[in-house]
Order: sequence, then C-alpha cells, then structure tokens
Amino acid sequence: MKTELWPIALSLSLILVSSAGLEAQAQRQLGANISGHAVYNPDAFGGVFGWGGTLVLSFPNGLRIMGIGDYYRPDCPGRDDCTSWAASANLVTGGRRGRLRPRVGVGALYKRRSLAEPQPDGSDENSGWGGNLFVDLELMTPLPIPLKPYGQLRYEVGGAFGNEVVFAAGIRL
Repeated sequence: MKTELWPIALSLSLILVSSAGLEAQAQRQLGANISGHAVYNPDAFGGVFGWGGTLVLSFPNGLRIMGIGDYYRPDCPGRDDCTSWAASANLVTGGRRGRLRPRVGVGALYKRRSLAEPQPDGSDENSGWGGNLFVDLELMTPLPIPLKPYGQLRYEVGGAFGNEVVFAAGIRL
C-alpha cells in the first residue's frame, strides 16, 4: 500500500506556522488534563458514531503529548458483537489567541475493527498501524469551573484501513 506524503508535509507546515504565529505559553510545571468526546467517522461502516477521550500531558519545556482513544459500536448485519476502536499517541503544538486555543498534532495510530464478513483466512477482525494528523480547537470559557468545549478534525493515514477522516467534539477539564 502506497502512503502519500502530502498530509505529513501539510501537518508539519501547519505546526510551524501555528507555532510562529501564536504567543508563547511558558509553563513552569508538569500539567495534565482529560476530556470526553463524541466522535463520528464517515468512512467506517458507512458512517458511525462513537465515544472516546483524550489525555494531554504538558511538560515544562512546552512539549505536549496527547493520547486519543475512540470506541465505536456499529450495526453490522448478521453480527451481534461488531466493534471498532482506535488509540493514538501524538506530539502537539499550539498556543492561545484570545479565548481560542488552537493545536495541531501528528502521531502514531493503532486501530482494531470487527469485520462484517470474515476474511479469506477465516479471521473476522482486522487491525493495523497508521499515522494521525489533527487540528484541535478549544474554547476557553469565562466560567468559574474549568470546563472547556473543544472540537477535533483528524486525518488517519495508512494502515489496514486506508485514509479516514474523523470528527470529534467534547468537553475538556
């Protein structure tokens, strides 16, 4: 399977541009936050909704690592236990502009999916590694509680499932 390089080049360009244009966020301590989200993948199972979460670790040197997990439970004709899940580890950069906190990231992705029909070897699951490119936009609210709505647009590249687009929206703590 041939992997296209333009998505990787585009994501690296976005990281450089966003880093240069945003004010520096000097953090002096290790930080972490978690979130939950609803997710939609229009390319899997003819379009499927699911749920998931993220964990963001922020280090004193400005490096951020974001783990993302998604779980889907689609309708598969003739199967009662059809599932799909994905997990990724990503390097993230971004800053803050007013009440918006845009981030871009790139990372490694692992997916596992039940198949509606068995493969020629008799297995009914497929899994594989790929890449993950994404944009994350968080809204900083003026509320006294630290709930921040966010949205993500992800492009999952390569692996056993080809290229897929994923949309997610949720609340970050």
